Amino acid sequence: MSTAVGYSSIPEVNHSLQKKEAKTKTSSSTITTQILQYEWRIFLATFAFGLLALSIYMISFYVRSILNNNLAAWDITFKGMYHENNSSNIGLAVHFIGASYFVLFAPLQYIPSFRRRYTTLHIWNGRIALLLLSITALGGIYYVMKVGISQMPEEYQFSADLAMYVFGISTLLCCVMMYYYAAISKPKRIDLHKLWAYRLAGLIFGSQMYFRLIFIVEGAITGTKALESNIGMVSTMFVLWTFVLPFLLLGDIVYKMQTKAEEEVEEDSLLHKQNNGETKQLLDYDDDVVVDYSNQHQNENATSWKEIGTVLTYGILIVIFISTLIIWTIYSWLPYCTVNQRTGELPSWAKGSYDL
Repeated sequence: MSTAVGYSSIPEVNHSLQKKEAKTKTSSSTITTQILQYEWRIFLATFAFGLLALSIYMISFYVRSILNNNLAAWDITFKGMYHENNSSNIGLAVHFIGASYFVLFAPLQYIPSFRRRYTTLHIWNGRIALLLLSITALGGIYYVMKVGISQMPEEYQFSADLAMYVFGISTLLCCVMMYYYAAISKPKRIDLHKLWAYRLAGLIFGSQMYFRLIFIVEGAITGTKALESNIGMVSTMFVLWTFVLPFLLLGDIVYKMQTKAEEEVEEDSLLHKQNNGETKQLLDYDDDVVVDYSNQHQNENATSWKEIGTVLTYGILIVIFISTLIIWTIYSWLPYCTVNQRTGELPSWAKGSYDL
């Protein structure tokens, strides 16, 4: 039977395990890990720029048209979006206004330093963002109930409408669960609040980039808009039915990665304090653990190819993501930010570009 030993009870074991721990920490801080960290930072910076560009586009085009009482201008970007003398326009106007706030200010909620330094602002910004996003989802659902995705041919109408209902209800579910675990649950479950927050981020932000990537590829292949060819119809339906669940799961993956990173930081901090004499007692170790502990370095080496594959995969995805964002910004967002909403005329430098 194993005998549990404490660091303070056997100094020799204490010293030996400290050295092994230091070695393990060093081996885990490999080049691949550092590259992954840089890739993550590049992704976040690009993502932040993308959200800023998207919010500018929504405010300068859709909100501007609402303030100017020129809702018919919506057809400039997507023909059939505006319906004269129909209450569906109210639902879509609410949708655009709420989404503009969410896209512009909600990303602050995911910045750890913002949450720590401005806790009160974090709480109230979150409440406003969740409220407006809920209204946004309800506005979108109301629009679909009234007129459906009218740009779709009749044979695709039901499936497209159903996909939008799933998207809207999933968004509402994320909002409700986030608020419940942060404000209603006793005790509060901030861990589950964060999990649903990452699911929401994957659903809203990730799906938007997914839409753009698929439509850009489609336009490049067919030379047409999303709904102007049979291939376009198929790909549009593919997009509608494949972005909800995958991007909810993407939120789970990011949450687990972030949680693991935070745990590693806490472990490093604890070990640092122990080495400086600030912590006199760590968890007791079983002697079996001592025997097996030296094999951890070998196990990490065995997964090195997996790490390299992960680095390459993330690198390729980031390149695709950045390319998609640049193309979409140049060929769609910027032209419609400056379009003449009365005449529908694009700026001279953007003429010839198609609506993505």
